[in-house]
Amino acid sequence: MTDMASLPVQLPVEPASTAAARARFFNSGNAFNVKLELVPAAQFGAVAAKELAPGAATGVHPRDLSAAIGCACPAITPLMLARYAVIRSGETLALDTHATGLLSFVLRGAGAAEAFNWRAGDVFLLPGGAVALHATEDAVPWLVGNEPLLAFEGLRPGLLPIAPVHHQPCIIPPRRSSGSWPSSAPARAMLARQDSRLSPPRTGLRLGTT
Repeated sequence: MTDMASLPVQLPVEPASTAAARARFFNSGNAFNVKLELVPAAQFGAVAAKELAPGAATGVHPRDLSAAIGCACPAITPLMLARYAVIRSGETLALDTHATGLLSFVLRGAGAAEAFNWRAGDVFLLPGGAVALHATEDAVPWLVGNEPLLAFEGLRPGLLPIAPVHHQPCIIPPRRSSGSWPSSAPARAMLARQDSRLSPPRTGLRLGTT
């Protein structure tokens, strides 16, 4: 007995029109039996070292595996595009991404987006479309968006863009076993600053968000 999932897609025998000839008929076994090209392992270290060397010009450097995975647009997986951005101190990188949103991890440097300031170690999310990142120090954000997904579906960023989100790392010095604050003034001051960024109740190590 032939497994339904192994049957090929069925085509019209005598289509009456060009539109009818485009029809495809699936069964419950092969309708979702879609096989994509494997995403090959890739090493970008050598390329990145050159692109991100001190003094590199402001710009964007996509990590593109589209040829290997059979994607019609730049992509690192069938649904995502990742890239390094280089922004020199005092300069602004303007982007116009056809993505729902743009997720970033700041590898080095500092700067500002429209709604907040960012620095090395921060993670933030910006809406797709036109965005600008300004650097106050030489900066390298790692940026990921879903451009290949929107391209495949023939979509564009929504008319109601997502709101920016900003996560900052929060390093909290350990309290003494008795629960008292650290004895040194600098440690107490840092802990007070971090506590002011956390919503009560405070339980252990938390991530501060803005």
